Amino acid sequence: MTYNAACGYTSPVQRVRLSGVRTRILAIAFVPSLALFGIGVGYTIYLEDEASHAEDFSRSMAGSLSFTKELMASVEDERLLSIAQLSGQDADPKALTAARARVDRALGGLGSTGRSMQRVGGSGMDEKVAAFNKLVTVQLPGLRTGVDAGAVQIPDVYAFYTGLLDGVDKGSKIVGQNAPTISAAIDEMISLKLFQAVEANSRANALTSPVAGGDLPPALMAEYRNNVGLYHSLLTQLSNDLDDADAKLVKDLLAGPALAQVTAMEDALLHPAPGKNGAPAPPPMTVEEWRTAANSVSEQLFNVAIQQNAAGMNSAADLAHSRSRAVLVSGGSAIALAIVAFAIAVLLANRIISRLRRLRSETLALAEVKLPETMRKIDAGEQVDPAAEAAALDFGNDEIGEVAQAFNRAHTAAVSAAITEARTREGVRSVFLNIAHRSQIVVARQLELLDQAESKQEDPALLDTFFRLDHLATRERRNAENLIILGGGKPGRQWRRPVPLMELVRSAVAETLDYARVNTHRLPRVFVLGNVVADLMHLLAELVDNATAFSPPQSRVDVTGNSVGKGVVVEVSDQGMGMPPDELERVNEMLRNPPDFGLATLSADSRLGLFVVAQLATRHGISVRLTDSDYGGIRAIVLIPVGLITTDAPVADHLRDRAPVRYAPSTPAAVTGSYPLPSLESAPAAPEYAPEHAPQPEPAEPLALRDESEFGFDRAVFDTGRHHVAPTEPPYQPPQPERPAYERPVYQEPADTSYLRPVTPPDSSYSRPVPPVDQPDTAYLRAISQPEPEARPATRPTPSAPPSGNGGTRPPLPRRRRQASLAPELAEDPRAEEYPSEPSRSADQARDLMSAIENGTRQGRRARPEPYPTSANPVLPNEQEGEGDFFYRR
Repeated sequence: MTYNAACGYTSPVQRVRLSGVRTRILAIAFVPSLALFGIGVGYTIYLEDEASHAEDFSRSMAGSLSFTKELMASVEDERLLSIAQLSGQDADPKALTAARARVDRALGGLGSTGRSMQRVGGSGMDEKVAAFNKLVTVQLPGLRTGVDAGAVQIPDVYAFYTGLLDGVDKGSKIVGQNAPTISAAIDEMISLKLFQAVEANSRANALTSPVAGGDLPPALMAEYRNNVGLYHSLLTQLSNDLDDADAKLVKDLLAGPALAQVTAMEDALLHPAPGKNGAPAPPPMTVEEWRTAANSVSEQLFNVAIQQNAAGMNSAADLAHSRSRAVLVSGGSAIALAIVAFAIAVLLANRIISRLRRLRSETLALAEVKLPETMRKIDAGEQVDPAAEAAALDFGNDEIGEVAQAFNRAHTAAVSAAITEARTREGVRSVFLNIAHRSQIVVARQLELLDQAESKQEDPALLDTFFRLDHLATRERRNAENLIILGGGKPGRQWRRPVPLMELVRSAVAETLDYARVNTHRLPRVFVLGNVVADLMHLLAELVDNATAFSPPQSRVDVTGNSVGKGVVVEVSDQGMGMPPDELERVNEMLRNPPDFGLATLSADSRLGLFVVAQLATRHGISVRLTDSDYGGIRAIVLIPVGLITTDAPVADHLRDRAPVRYAPSTPAAVTGSYPLPSLESAPAAPEYAPEHAPQPEPAEPLALRDESEFGFDRAVFDTGRHHVAPTEPPYQPPQPERPAYERPVYQEPADTSYLRPVTPPDSSYSRPVPPVDQPDTAYLRAISQPEPEARPATRPTPSAPPSGNGGTRPPLPRRRRQASLAPELAEDPRAEEYPSEPSRSADQARDLMSAIENGTRQGRRARPEPYPTSANPVLPNEQEGEGDFFYRR
């Protein structure tokens, strides 16, 4: 990796791309230069190959010429003497032995000569050399043995030696066909004719003895006649085809006495003259004289053939030398031309590259300095004129100038598109916020009306419906807050003081659809800062809602927590089907880097909850990650950083106006089979809306008179019943028909309500009524999971109950008094004083505080083993334990 000031760290592939323009420009001349260089190299290689071939041909011919002459002469002598011995005339065993030794010496050089001939003759020579080696190594020894024993016939001996010399003749033809030049090929063909004349003369000489003896078969007699005519005609033809020097030698041979003696002997044998007494006339000369003349003729023919062959060899050598010089000239010229062309291309390319580099630097300055500044102005809401922000890259009117003008247009189009997108995004956000605020107003009014209806209604069935509507309205309020968050705003619910994590998690669970399936386990005893409470509650509610929605209806969702080094971890685990690995990775990436929410994002993925979670987590630095659960579902891990939590919170003065509430069974647990009911000591204070986000209700009723359930917590969860009127007797329970199981609510209680009888507090003037059995009082459902703290006596008298409308036979339902249980910070205007001071504690509060401290230290010193559930002492698993104003789990 290398660092580039303009592009940052670049890899080797990127460096190649950066130099690609130069490479392409140089290719304009480099490719033709390379082609020229390739042609020159190819031509040079061709010339070098020809020179090498001509040199190999010349060297091979020089080495094989003497071998060919010696081999042909020795084989011809052995053939002549072998036939003479078999014919019984003029047999000379010693001469035959000497001829055989001469042949063996000549064949000793066959290996090197054969390899050189194969190199010159190519693949066609391999077969000929192999056949010749077979004749020499396999058949020749047997033939010699047969000649010595007289076991072979003259035709067989003649055919063998003739075939042996035919192999030499065929090899010479192949070599001549592969001559490097035409002149060399012509010289080789003439030399081949001379060797053929020598061979024809030798064959005729070999058959002379049998013909003279008169025992030659007719076939061989015809062969004799043909050979005599062949070499005579070849000599006559060669005297006309050869050059002057060689033609003179042939003519001298034709006019010489040796050939005349041989011709006279041949004529006497072919056309014998009648002698005395009718017998053939004797030969014109003796055998010795004829043999001497025949050897002289053969020697002269060999000399002419060798001289002609040398001429072809010299022609090939001259060609090799000339080709070697041409190789040097052509190769050097090609290299020089290629270098000159490439140098000119480099010079021209550098001029173009310099202009391109200047264009690049100015374009980068435009993209990295001017365009981001324009985008910053657009994002800040400043007015931007596209014409004024247009780029000004001037590089002439050629192709590079056209590229610069294209960059100018692209910059102008980008600025215009950014302005249009900013306006569209602002419009969409405004629509989201407008819809959300309108929905908040309607939901707030709806919750207020439902609260009024619940306080006046006594019918359990209608109360059940009201409670369901109340819960749906709470979820609708969360949906409205989703739109506000996606629109870039903040929810109206705000806290200024820390809130216990347990109460925050319970409030989040209360806002979900299937809250009855959620099991809240042990959570750390910490407080969440007030400015994070609303967003963290919303975040957890979305995760719990997803867990319940994407898991089987009969399964449960577990919420657990633990303190870690970086803060507090809250885990939400479900038992659903899970997610594919690629989808899980995509969602986690979105949670780490939330995209800009727009119309394109909305159309791509309609699950807004994850967008909301990502936005809220990023806003406060909260880490949210999804992973596979041990039960096959999904586990959402929420890491709340240390900066958002505290363990030392002030006295819960936002709960100081709450009175203790305690429930206890009317019969011992061993008899009823139920667990003791813990009490709800206190609840978190009601939140307050930020002034800029508060929904505007109907003008007929001010905001301060609303129920606290509108501001984030379910009213049933934190309704302590402080201002409810205690009934004098249990409420009337009308008989109800047995409903089918599928119509019963999931939270329906059993018919036996004996354990719901309230315990008389120390001050009988204050008590909390027990809700009816069929009434799904969510405060009661939360209360049975709370610990039972030490009861504090109520200090206020119970308000007088208004007369009931049923003649006094049935007590009326408790009624709510406006602002009676409202938190003091909501009842007071925080802007009334710039620096509000903490109110001083009353004597009762100081006494309660000291008592709590004393009880806590005493309980801490007392060892208390964990109880195990038995029939006599039933204990709830994960039993809630309350101390003071906050909740935690053992």
